[in-house]
Amino acid sequence: LYEPAGGSAPDIAGKGIANPLAQILSVALMLRYSFKEEEAAKAIETAVEKAISAGYRTGEIWKEGDKKVGTSAMGDAILSFSKLHRKHSRLRVLFYSDSYEKSRRISFCLFCKSL
Repeated sequence: LYEPAGGSAPDIAGKGIANPLAQILSVALMLRYSFKEEEAAKAIETAVEKAISAGYRTGEIWKEGDKKVGTSAMGDAILSFSKLHRKHSRLRVLFYSDSYEKSRRISFCLFCKSL
């Protein structure tokens, strides 16, 4: 329902070169429209915006002067601009993965309304 247009990109799975931004922003759409969690959606979008503003880019959108990163590093950059909460119940969301075996999870706290 909220899969980004690029799909799962099986041709580059496991190579660490996929851009996870559309997948991550799809979660924001799910939170906003299916769960009516506007604050949660905005928190994700803000973290993505901050990573982009800081110059983080995966290979296909990189240009001179940007910080060229892979899939995991882009996800880590987004996490670095968010507030990770561990003390409350969370909606667990799979945000990005290089492969099924190397899936990474980011938890969104529905009580704190932040990552």
